[in-house]
Amino acid sequence: MFARFKLMLAPCSMTWLIFFVPLPRPYRIIDIGIGYGVPPCFVVEKFFDVFIYGIDPDPERVQVTSLALGKRADIKRGMPPDIPVLNVPADVVMMLDMLHYLDDTAEHGPCCAAIRRQVCDQDNDD
Repeated sequence: MFARFKLMLAPCSMTWLIFFVPLPRPYRIIDIGIGYGVPPCFVVEKFFDVFIYGIDPDPERVQVTSLALGKRADIKRGMPPDIPVLNVPADVVMMLDMLHYLDDTAEHGPCCAAIRRQVCDQDNDD
């Protein structure tokens, strides 16, 4: 019910991702603080070959999102910077409606470093 109303009342919240961000194929998206999975559900409906890796500290939300996304996602319980480790770089990392929960000094740095490891090519020194 929550996801249905969120998408009906605020569908433009994900429009920028779909139309303005060029993504290579296949899509690999990490969603940190995935919650009930509204944005990832929108994305998997638009792109058939997307796979979502997500984390959330709330076990109920992990369960609900896992059911909603099915085999097109791997959702785990966790908190930043414990983001999923992929064997290839991620194409997109989403942190929607949750960045303000991170402690300014203790969590931003490690979280950004973990994201960088997953997005940047391992051979890239930039």
